[in-house]
Parts: sequence; C-alpha cells; structure tokens
Amino acid sequence: MSDTNKKEQKPEDLVRDKVDQLFNNLSNLGSFSGGFITDTLDNDLINIAYIRSQRDDVRQARRKVLSNLIVSKDAAGKPKVIYRSAALDVGDVSLQTHSPSGKFNSVLRTVNTSKGEKKRYVEIWKNNYLILNVEVTKEHGDFYTDETFGALSWSADENKVVYVAEKNIPDDSKVKFDLKFDWGERFNKKNPPTLVVLDISEKKVNIVELEYHGSPGQPIFNSNGKIIFTGYETEPRSPRLSPDGSTLVYLGNKAGGPHNMCTSLVKYDFSSQSTEVLTEVVDEASVKEFPGLFVAQLPKHCWTTLNNEPHLVCHTLWRSRKTIIGISLSTGGVIDLTPKEESGSWTIFYASEKKLLATRNSPTSPSTLVLGEVSEGRSEVQWDDLEETELNESQPILAKLNWKLHRFSERGEHLEVILLKPNAEDQSATLIGGDKPALIVFPHGGPHSAFTTDFSVYAAGLASLGFGVAMINYSGSIGFGQSKVDALIGKIGDLEVEDVHFSGKKLIELGEVDSERRCLFGGSHGGFISAHLVGKYPDYYHACVMRNPVINVGEMVNKTDIPDWCFSEVGESYHFEKPNVVTPELYKQMFDSSPILNIDKVKTPTLLLLGEGDRRVPPEQGLNWWYHLRGKKDYEIDLKMFPDTGHSLDSMDAEKFGFIELSTFFVNHFASR
Repeated sequence: MSDTNKKEQKPEDLVRDKVDQLFNNLSNLGSFSGGFITDTLDNDLINIAYIRSQRDDVRQARRKVLSNLIVSKDAAGKPKVIYRSAALDVGDVSLQTHSPSGKFNSVLRTVNTSKGEKKRYVEIWKNNYLILNVEVTKEHGDFYTDETFGALSWSADENKVVYVAEKNIPDDSKVKFDLKFDWGERFNKKNPPTLVVLDISEKKVNIVELEYHGSPGQPIFNSNGKIIFTGYETEPRSPRLSPDGSTLVYLGNKAGGPHNMCTSLVKYDFSSQSTEVLTEVVDEASVKEFPGLFVAQLPKHCWTTLNNEPHLVCHTLWRSRKTIIGISLSTGGVIDLTPKEESGSWTIFYASEKKLLATRNSPTSPSTLVLGEVSEGRSEVQWDDLEETELNESQPILAKLNWKLHRFSERGEHLEVILLKPNAEDQSATLIGGDKPALIVFPHGGPHSAFTTDFSVYAAGLASLGFGVAMINYSGSIGFGQSKVDALIGKIGDLEVEDVHFSGKKLIELGEVDSERRCLFGGSHGGFISAHLVGKYPDYYHACVMRNPVINVGEMVNKTDIPDWCFSEVGESYHFEKPNVVTPELYKQMFDSSPILNIDKVKTPTLLLLGEGDRRVPPEQGLNWWYHLRGKKDYEIDLKMFPDTGHSLDSMDAEKFGFIELSTFFVNHFASR
C-alpha cells in the first residue's frame, strides 16, 4: 500500500481528534496535591483530610477539592475507610493548616468578586465553625503560596499565625518609575515578600518590620513565640523545629555553581548555640547506597519516631526514583522507608509520631493515597492503600502499557533510562502500528534535574500512541551523588549529548524499540540536547519536537532571569554582587557549546513549542532557530507560540494543545514509515 493511501486512512483531523480524546482521558485523572491527619479520634479511628487537583476544561481552570476520610482497622489490623465526605471545592483557598493541637484550622482565602476585584481574607475555624474572619485586602498584596516563600504557621499557644504576602508599594511619584526587581520566572511582577502576623485575640494583622533587607520566606514560630524565617539572597534554606522545640534543622548548600545540587541537613541547638551538619553532601554512591539529599523543601509536618528516637521524614530523589526517607535527629543516619523501586515513586504529605500520609504512583499507575504505620521501637513502616485515582476511561489505556528501568553501567553508573511503551501484543493496534514501538529519545531539562518513576500524562499518552518513550537521566542529573552533578560542568553540549545518543542506540540494540523509527523530544536543556543531536547526527533522527529550547548560551546571558546558569554550566564562576561581562573569548566558549554551532547541518523535521512569556529561556532562542531554518527549501519546520505562558508551558491551553500538536506531528511522521 502506498504512503498516499495510508495518509488517506489517517487524515490529520482524525489523528487530532483521537489525540485530543486521549489527552482528555489521561489528564482528567487528577492527582493528590496535599493531605494531613487532622486528629486521632481514639486508638482505632483517625481523621484524614486530603486535596485533589484536576483539570476542568469547561471552566478552563484547575480545580482543587477537599475530602475527609475516617479510617478504622479491620479484623486483620489493616486500615479501612468507614466514612468518606463529599468533595468540597477549595479553589479559592490559597493555603490552610491546622494548629498544633488540631483544634483550629487557619485559611488564607482569595475571592474574585462580581466586579472583577480580588478580596483577601484570613480565617480561623474551630470544629467546622468559622470563629474569625479578617479581610486583609488593603493590608498587603497577594499571598505567597509557592514552595520557596510561602508558608502558614501557628504559634505554640495557638493565638497567632504567620504567613507571607506581597508588600504594598506606596504609589509615590518619587519612586513610581524606580526599577523594581522580582524573583524571575513564576514571580513575574510580584512585589517583594513580607511577613504578616494575625493576632487572633486582637483580631487584626500586623506587617512584621524587619532589619533584614533580603526576601523573607517560610516563617515558623519557635516555642517562645519568636519568628524564624528563611532569608533569600542567593540560595534557599528550609527551617524546621524539632518536636520539642529545642533544635532547628534546615537545608544548606553553597552559593553559586549548578542549579539544584546535593544538599546537607544542618542542626542548630538553641541551648548550646552550636551548629552541626547532620547529613553531609554525598559525593559518590553505588546503585543501592544513599546518594545524598536532593530535596527543595522539607514537609511542614515532618517528624516521626523510629527506633525510639525522633526522625525527620521527607522525600528525596534516589537515582531515578522519588523515595521517602527518615533522618535521625541524633546521628543523621538515613533509613529508606518505602518499598522497592518496582513500586514507583513516593511523596510524603504528613508525618506524626506513629502515622505517615503519602502518595505513590508509577509511569503506568496514577496516584494512590497511602497510610503508613510506624512499627513500635523499630524502623519499619507498614504501608496500606486508602484512596486510588478513579481511572474510568483511562484504565484500558494504561493496562496496555509497561515500564522498565534500564541501567547502562558500561558508560557510567549514573546513566539510567525509564522506558515506557505498549505491551508487545498491543503494539500493532496503536495509532502508528508496527511490530515494535517507535523510539522517542526524551532527555530532561535542567540539566540538573531528573526523571523519576512518576506518572506523566505526556509520557503515558505518547506510549499509548505506539511510542517507546525513553526518559533519560544523563550526566549532570540529580539523585546520583554530587560528583555526577559536577561531572557535566564545563562539558555541556558534549558529555550529556553523547549520553543521550548512546542510550537511544542501546535500547535499539536490546530490541526494545524499532530501529527504523527514531525521534527526539525535549524542553529547556532537553531541547538544547535535542537541537545538538539533530545537528551532530543529521541523518539519524526522523523528527524532533523542542519546547523552549536553549539554542545559544552566550546570546541568552543578557535576557534570562538566571544569567549565572550560563556561566556556571560552561565552568565559569559568577559574581552576583558584580555580574560578569561576556568577553569575546567567553562568548566563543559558550557558542561552541551550543546547538547554534551546527545549525547549518540540520535537516530533521522539527516542531518548536514556545512560551511568549518565558523569562528563563527567552522565546528569541527558539525563534532564531526557526528564522534561520525555515528558509531551507527541503526542511520542514513549524512553530507554535503560546501567549501569556512561561517556561514550563503549563497554562491550560499550552498543556493540552502542546500535547496535541507534538503527538500529531510525531504520528504523521511515523504512521506511514
């Protein structure tokens, strides 16, 4: 049968309709985004509240709903849900947290009025009754709710709460046109953060006046009512008090260097005023050894008792997996609290002395809420499922997929690939057909981040279309020890590019994927790698999709919100107080490390997906690639620009139509091969 006849069987509009429906089925699964154990009713009954997030394409919004469970134990001692409340929409709730005793709940709420105005409130609830509501619209700007600055914390006496909000800037003609700084991507045009305290007895809020001139975040009260917070100037920290309030623990890492790195856990004793590093930065680790802490922030409720002593509980990257660990407050020793890697990745929401609340998921199974019970006097945790994501139409889709973790130690102990693909017996019935799946080589961005064995709508969707999605953790990935992060510094554009190319070829050698259908998909630094590969190996890859790719590091320096990245990745130090100048010699080094070097060799059909509001990798990077290559008569290149969308392309439209565009692009190239 000719290619023409095959294309007539699969017109682009039919393909798009099928991809559209596929995305709807997978994205409507939603996920658990938070949870906590509100109180223990008696020895056998506990009350659990959790929040689920889900797309709503009708309202063009991401919905958040709160549900409650009462859990008992069955005859075998296993947890059993005996009551489940109706879901409550909490889309206007910015943050909420329970008081130390569990009797009160504080809520930060933002309400859009019928006049198009924003109203902000701080609420205090007791036993499902609203006992205090203070409007704070005029006191400050929007609440900070992100994991960097955002927090909502109670004092020990439960008479105050502290949170973070945008500082009001006076409309003063003297300063009206002064240059105003923000924290870049995701903080676009936000005013500086300030600490705000609600005094419940006085029923009013007070802006905390600080002598500190940096940006405050993550405030907590100590046992004496004083506020401890993180001061952001270069690198973040994450303060948490020990259960008895005598010790402060926080994350610490050096300023400068790679974005995202192995971090230490530091302990400060208030009585002796001494500081001790509990958990050191790990340089090297074998496959089964703890590779060090790779965590952005610590959970709000993070303490449990293991082996009869306090342990801090958090999730961290452990190679190509997210796992929950316990860290001894006395020794810094680390205990892995989750089952083997085949169980996928785990996220902790809440820890108490005897109970843990978490979620687990894998590339073929969406989130499940799980309850952990700590063994008395031991380090084991018994995990049991509570709530699963409702699969509906997605169940038959996911049942046809499988995943496997590949390690290619012949090139390096760090090189791992999570391969998600259709079951062999289901391949021929996919949209692109064939005896084996077409290969999508998929490097992550960063470059100092990592793929984990979590569920991904994009990966599951592409696999169900008939592709083998190879999510590659290359040199520079986090979760493998600090030396593996540092290994890429000064070698971008070469070391990680060859790691990725090697991985794709190995999967073909192993017979996992079709040797004649090969393509690339990557965003940010993953786009940087993809652009390099189509330039270095112009005849090898048959199609390429890039999202907000880095194309020319030297040209990006003066436009990105992270100029230090451009210097550190090529091995040059960056001075925040007196920013570096790009000399002709340094520009050449950056240029030679960039995909722009080989742009004239490119002939692989390419689709670019760009965010018009991207401050991390400005859209001019991808646009210049498109401008240059669209003039080639024998070269297919297309571009889609998403307005009012940043680097992650996570707006409702960009998320959905980005998937439809890239999937249709790949299917149209491989269905007829």
